[in-house]
Amino acid sequence: LEKEIIDSISILSFPKNLKGRNRIQNSDKESVFITNSGLKKLEIADVQHFIDMDVMGHILGVLWLMSIGYRIDEKLYAHSYGNRIRENLYNEFSNEPTYSPYLFQPYFEQYESWRDNAMEKALEHLKKGQDVIILTLDFKRYYYSVDMNKDAFNAMYDEAFKDNDEEKNSEINKELNRFICLVVEKYSSKFNTDRNILPIGFLPSNILGNWFLNSFDNAIVDGWNPIYFGRYVDDVLIVDKVEHNGVIHKKIQDDNLSVEEIINYYLIQCSKWSGLQGDFQCKDSKENGLFIEDSDSECKIYKINKKYLVPENNNSEICLQKNKLRVFYFKSSETDALITCFRNNISKNKSEFRYMPEDVAVFQRDDYSKIYHLQTNESPNKFRGINGILLDKYELSKFLGKHLRIGGLIEDVVESKFEKDIGIIFNDKVTIENYLSWEKIIEIFVINERFETAKKFIFGILNSIDKLTYNDEDRV
Repeated sequence: LEKEIIDSISILSFPKNLKGRNRIQNSDKESVFITNSGLKKLEIADVQHFIDMDVMGHILGVLWLMSIGYRIDEKLYAHSYGNRIRENLYNEFSNEPTYSPYLFQPYFEQYESWRDNAMEKALEHLKKGQDVIILTLDFKRYYYSVDMNKDAFNAMYDEAFKDNDEEKNSEINKELNRFICLVVEKYSSKFNTDRNILPIGFLPSNILGNWFLNSFDNAIVDGWNPIYFGRYVDDVLIVDKVEHNGVIHKKIQDDNLSVEEIINYYLIQCSKWSGLQGDFQCKDSKENGLFIEDSDSECKIYKINKKYLVPENNNSEICLQKNKLRVFYFKSSETDALITCFRNNISKNKSEFRYMPEDVAVFQRDDYSKIYHLQTNESPNKFRGINGILLDKYELSKFLGKHLRIGGLIEDVVESKFEKDIGIIFNDKVTIENYLSWEKIIEIFVINERFETAKKFIFGILNSIDKLTYNDEDRV
């Protein structure tokens, strides 16, 4: 059976990004053409790969989660928010599974807590009269950058059962862990890479991805100890106070602080990593920095120092590009309105996932502007400042979620309006870019017995797929 499952592993590739008129490539040099007209041909700019495997492999993956994965999750950094196992997976008194269909905590609660807690900490210290700096980091194609080799699997297994020799020596647990490693190895062999990358669509990857960065998390907490550090899978938020007698504060006062200096001070040459008291010119600390600079790249790329990964002997290349870094500096003497506005918006979004009376009103207006986002480079009131129009996938998900909950309660005329508007919103480009919404939309139509509309929507999907082209080589 094992050989049959492993041999069934293949790759499903889906469009990640599309080229199109509404996506700006070089807006400072080129004219911009924006239209709501559909495209006759859709060119794929980048792809996202998912694992395709016999269902028995996925069932064994769930068994691994309930036998080994949840133990690993218990040892993760507390403010690692993404893809966390449900806290009451096992009954605390009987140690039996609670048999809920949900293995993981809801993503939207975790994601918003990750951001909201950062803003709360920033506001707390601003009110104390301390300047605050916020860094946001994003790792490039994280699941493709990890090397989850056999040494990593062994280290993870030992950590999971560190205080439980009986379960550590269990043949079932050993075989389960070996099987998950085989799945990762077989999937990775389908790509042109020397790493054991994580299969997207395989539930154990959620735990493996978090564990691989656990040493990185602990390095920030133990070595830097900022006032807040939170990670949501491959998105990082760091909040720290800025001492008034420190070099960062002096440079911001002189209006002489660059992004490169921020990276050097906090992530590369910081005395917190080296154990030395130095400034930006402290060169001896670079080998101990949390990140190291890749000088071979055309653009500056910073990679996580393998000293802060377990095990160190791996081929991981977890990179942070400079243009993915965002730095926010807030002075305590200035207004905190920006942080307050951001925090209030997050709080408002939380309520969007609960059933509220005003939900019905959303479907009584011919207004779907909230699901669109204007890209601007000037004042939002200046029409010439518009660079492009993008559909907000988060708002679309909330919109569909509302309709899925209360669709059976609204009148037929509103249902018909919804069907018509879905046909308008989902042009070819939107259809392909939001393939994760197909199931939810079809479910809404079926629940409301709109079978002809569901059929029409499915034919629209097939028509959009027929327009796809991809000229680049498939690569990780």
